[in-house]
Amino acid sequence: MTVIGLQCLYLGSEPAWHRRRARIVGVLRGSARRERMFLVHDEEEFENEPVRPEELVRVRFSDTREMADIRATDLNVFRHLVPRTMKFDVELDEATAQALLWAAEKMGRPLGAVINDAVTAHVLTLGVGRLTTRTLVGIPAAH
Repeated sequence: MTVIGLQCLYLGSEPAWHRRRARIVGVLRGSARRERMFLVHDEEEFENEPVRPEELVRVRFSDTREMADIRATDLNVFRHLVPRTMKFDVELDEATAQALLWAAEKMGRPLGAVINDAVTAHVLTLGVGRLTTRTLVGIPAAH
């Protein structure tokens, strides 16, 4: 996998770097602690261990020669590494929670499955294609 020297475009949310052209200098690997990370710029290393979504990539911006450490998935060449999931927080008022509990009991299905079906149906109406959901639901006990 050829990574070092690859031309790319920053697509992340940092306004100062938005849509800027960059060249990859290396990939930061090692411990999660910043001071224990090391810069990998040997192409052979990436044959055995390709770049992962959570890794930081050191780039040099072409227009100013400024360097920055950026998440791999914020660069257009690594966009395919982004996990294809979305996180949802579901808030239910007590009446809705009681109705869902009753529906789940009558249908003989787990509460999480009933909520997953409702979230899936809602997201599909928003125009999102295929969807896989995993929900962890906790409803506080009524006092």
